[in-house]
Amino acid sequence: ASFRATLQGYFFPASIAVMIGYWIGGLWTPAVTRFYILSLPGVIAAVFAGRFLHHRIDPRYFTRLVHAGLIGIGGLLLFQSR
Repeated sequence: ASFRATLQGYFFPASIAVMIGYWIGGLWTPAVTRFYILSLPGVIAAVFAGRFLHHRIDPRYFTRLVHAGLIGIGGLLLFQSR
C-alpha cells in the first residue's frame, strides 16, 4: 500500500503541474479538453483494473511490473526527445 501511495503522491501533483503549465503556456486548447474528456473512461477503467490486479498479484511481481513500465516509459520519452 505504501508503494502505491508513493506513486500517487508523485503522479497526482506532477499531473496537476503539467495541466497548469499547459494552461499558462496557452497550450490548453479545445482539442486538449476534448482528448482529456475522451480519455477519462479509459483512465477510470485502468484504476479499477489496477485495484483488481493489485489484490491478485504477488507484491514483488507487481513492483517489478511497475518498475519495468516506468523504465519503458522513460526510454520511450528519451527516444522521442531526439
